[in-house]
This record gives sequence, C-alpha cells and structure tokens, in this order.
Amino acid sequence: MSALIVLALTSVAVIAYNGASPSSSSAQVWRNDQNCTLDHEHTSSTGIGFLDFFTADGAYMPRTHCLVTQQGNTDWFWVWTLVGVNAIVILGYIRIFIFWRRAYLEEEPHDRNTKLMDLAWIFLLCAFCGYVSSIILFFWPAYRLLALMLIPLGFFTWKFASNLDAFKLSLSAKRLSRELNESLHKQNERLEKEIASKTEDLELAKQHADRANKAKSDFLARMSHEIRTPMSAILGYVDLALEEDVSEEQRQDHLRTVRRNTEHLLHIVNDVLDFSKIESGAMTYESISFSIRTLASDLEHLMIEKARSKGIDLSIKVDDAAPDQIRTDPTRVLQILNNLVGNAIKFTQHGSVKVEIAVLHVGPTPSDSILEIHVKDTGIGMTPLQRTRIFTSFSQANANTTRKYGGSGLGLSISRRIARDLGGDLTVDSVPGEGSTFIAYISCKAEDLPEDHTRTTPQSSRATPKDALRGLHILLVEDGDDNARLIMHKLNKIKCRPTRVADGYEALEELHDADARDEPYQLVLMDISMPKLDGIEATRAIREEGLDIPVVMLSAHALQTERDRAFDAGANAYETKPIDFPKLFETCAAVLAHRAKRRAA
Repeated sequence: MSALIVLALTSVAVIAYNGASPSSSSAQVWRNDQNCTLDHEHTSSTGIGFLDFFTADGAYMPRTHCLVTQQGNTDWFWVWTLVGVNAIVILGYIRIFIFWRRAYLEEEPHDRNTKLMDLAWIFLLCAFCGYVSSIILFFWPAYRLLALMLIPLGFFTWKFASNLDAFKLSLSAKRLSRELNESLHKQNERLEKEIASKTEDLELAKQHADRANKAKSDFLARMSHEIRTPMSAILGYVDLALEEDVSEEQRQDHLRTVRRNTEHLLHIVNDVLDFSKIESGAMTYESISFSIRTLASDLEHLMIEKARSKGIDLSIKVDDAAPDQIRTDPTRVLQILNNLVGNAIKFTQHGSVKVEIAVLHVGPTPSDSILEIHVKDTGIGMTPLQRTRIFTSFSQANANTTRKYGGSGLGLSISRRIARDLGGDLTVDSVPGEGSTFIAYISCKAEDLPEDHTRTTPQSSRATPKDALRGLHILLVEDGDDNARLIMHKLNKIKCRPTRVADGYEALEELHDADARDEPYQLVLMDISMPKLDGIEATRAIREEGLDIPVVMLSAHALQTERDRAFDAGANAYETKPIDFPKLFETCAAVLAHRAKRRAA
C-alpha cells in the first residue's frame, strides 16, 4: 500500500511539472501545452444554458482529450475499459442498494435500523459521485455537476458520521450474536441441570409422599381396628350388664370391662390428638414443682393391675439420692412413663418390667439436672432394623407386631418428641428374644424444699375440693341430655345445688332471673358446642354484662386453639370431655379460691 501511495504521488508530481525533461532518451514526458489544451474546434459547448453551466460554457475539456498516447491520439482501449469496469461497479452498487432498501422496508417501522439505511445511501451516492461521474467526465466535462452530486453525499456522510456509536452495535452484531448464543447455551445447560435437580427432588418428594400416604392409610386402617375393638367390647358388655338375669357380681365385672375398654379407647384418641398438636406446633408444656416419688407411686397405681393380669413382675424404683421435688412438666413426664411401661408390659409375655428413676446434676448449679428414666423389660426385643422404625409416626416394628399386639404406632413417636421438647431425648437398646431397655432423658430443676414445706398433712385435716363445692349454687349449661344427667348426678352426689339449661340464651336468662330472686349462682359449667348460642358467645355476653361469676368451660375439643378462644371470651378454666370428675372438682375449687383471694385483696 505504501508503494502505491508513493507511486501515485510521484505521478502527480511528474504531471504537474510542466516541461519536465525525460529522464532518458527512450522516455518522453508530455507537456501541458501539447495535451489537454482547449480545442475550440471541439468545444463542449451545446448552446443550452443549463447544460453549458456545468462545463463553464465549454471551458472545461473532456478526459478523452487528456488520455492520449505519445502520438497524441486518445487511448480508447483503456477509456472503454474504464467505462466498462465503472459500469459493472455501478450496477453492483445499485443491486446492493435495492436489496438493502427492500430489506429495510420489510421491517416494522419500530424495528428499522436507520443508520444502516444512511450507509446504503452513502454507498449509492459514492457510486454516482465516483463511478458515474468518471464515465460522464470522459465525454462531457461537467465538473460543476460533480460538485452538486457531492452535496447529498456530504450530507448523508456527516449524518452518519455524527453518531457512530449507534452504528457500533451493528458492527458488533456477529460478536454479540455469538456471545448471546454462548450465553443462551450456558443458560440452557444451567436450566437443564436445575430441571434435572428439581425433577429428582420432586421424585424424592413424591416417594416420601407416597410412603407417608401409605403409612397414613395403614394408620387409618389400624385405627379403625383399634377403635372398633374396644367399642365392640363396650357395646357388648353394656348389653350384658343391662340384662335382667345377670348377677350383681357379673354386672360389676361387665362394667369393669366396659371401663377398661373405654380407657383404652380414650388413650388411642389422646394419642391422635397429641400427635396432631405436636405436628401443628400447638403442644403446650408447664414447668411446675412436683414429687418424683409421688409420680412413681401414681405410675405404679396405673400399671400394677395390667402387669398382674399378665403375671409380670413390675418394679418402680426411685434413686435414694434423688431430690424429692423437681421442676418440669409432670403431666408429660407421666405420659412418657405410661407409654414406655405400657409398651413394656404389652410386649412381655413372662418375666419382669423394671423402672429406674434418677436425677443427674449436670449444670453449673445443683438445680440444673437431668431426669433419667430406664424402663427395662424381658420381652420379645427388636432387631437393629426394627429399632430404626419404632420412633417413626404411624409405624411399629413390623406388620406382625400390629396384628398381634395392636396399638396406634404413635406412642413412642409422641414420647420422643415430648422428651426432646423438654430438653432431652428418648433412646432404646434391644436384643431380639431378650428384651428392650428404653432410656428417657428430661431436663429439669432440682428443688430441695425445706422439711416443713414437704411434710404432708393428714387427709382428715385437709379441706377437699368436694368440701369447697358442697352447697354451691351451680348453673350447668349443657345441651346433651346424657352428659347433663351424668354431670347433675355427680354434682348432687357431692351436695351441690345444680340447675341445668340447654343453651346460651337460656343461661343468660337464668342468671338474670336468679339475681332477681336474690339467689345468684356462684359457678357456671359451660359447654362450648350448643345450638342457638354456643358457650364461647354466651361467656363473652356474660363478661360484657359485667358479671363476675366464675365460668369453667366443658368441651370435647382438646386443641389449643379452642382453649385460646375460651379464655379470650372470658372463661376462668377449661376442662375436656370425657370429664375426669375429681380433676373437674379440683379445678372448680381452685377457681373459686382464686376469686375469693382476688376479692379479699
């Protein structure tokens, strides 16, 4: 390229040099007075003013007068060669422009690239200014016309050149397309991996859901069997007890069978409710002081008959070094013990069940302790695989266990969850055919109370809940006739003065009438689910009217949400059905004592 530039500049210099002498005898440099001189005989003037303006009235010479050989003749061969080549280039430019223009017009107006169209116009005008003018100037020296043709070329050129950044994207289109494709390829690979991962997760979730559904289906089938079995016994033995030709001893035995199966049925229902509370996070816990020796005694009282009926030795021992009083949730501790000891008796055909209870000091202060419970049996034992299954909800060691021994498959799962919620755990060690040992750990506070606080008072000198309720004027609000008769019987038996109404509206009316008679009620036992006006709304109405009478709710709803609704409405206490009457009487006495203490203050 540098050689061509040097050659072109040298040629221009030689041509511009008038009269330069040839560098050798064999070469000749043309002089200006010999070539391209104005030839008036062959002037380019046409007599047409408009056309002659472009040639300065013929003052300009066509290029054919300059492109001459040494003999002074026009070099027509190269002239026509240049004309032909220029024509070919012009046709190519026009073809490109037509294609470009059609492609531009086929796009939607908002998608058209005006910079590329400006460049197309530049190409076309370059063709006219350069190649078309070259052909014209060979024969018609219209140099001024060339200047006019350069004006639109200059306009489009500077229009394009004034904002080259907008054109940069077009020049980078191929690179951007490649980068876009690479990015899309990587994105597709990433999405394919994510889809594969999500698909795998969904498949695993589906498998878990299928297993859970199967477990729950098995559980429902097992619950149907577990519920129907005691219900069949209850209904059957009630019929036997009602027969006229049975002796009093047989009737009492039938009723004991009914009670035993009713307790078993209630245990199953409680397991299901506790599991529901745990799963929903609604399980509540207390932290109160109690005697572990008293708890052990209560456990023995509950389990001794079951063990004796199977000929099994049951021993419950509390470590002598253990403090008498600890602080945790006694109800849940007893629930764990009931499940563990009940299972041990159920799966032991002969031998013994031993319960050992100790308190281990583990914290920086003596009160930071762990309640440790060992329940060891000589039963059927378990394999390692069976041990991994027993703490799973709705599961037992195997299907044969379910068929042979029954059960909901929830007891151990609930017990472990409770133990963990109380800051401990539940583990098992077992050998097939030799027995199992369950170990429960529960966080607690040791409380060594002064001797005068732990000394018990003889029963005869203590006021009982029944004493506190004797002669009390009580309003029972209960729509169920059977339940109402039972509750009224129990209240009359402890010398209360109960009156029964069937719904919330009657309760409000009776409370007002009693005040008008100057015989006000001192306690309300309020059922929740009733027609017309339920217990929640009736209690809320009692509080809105400013009545300070204690209200104890009675309900078959055992979920925490129902308890919260009752207390929000203004209830003083909440007891669930089936009613534990000794516990109900204790609750009523406590509510009345608290009210008396508050009024005295």
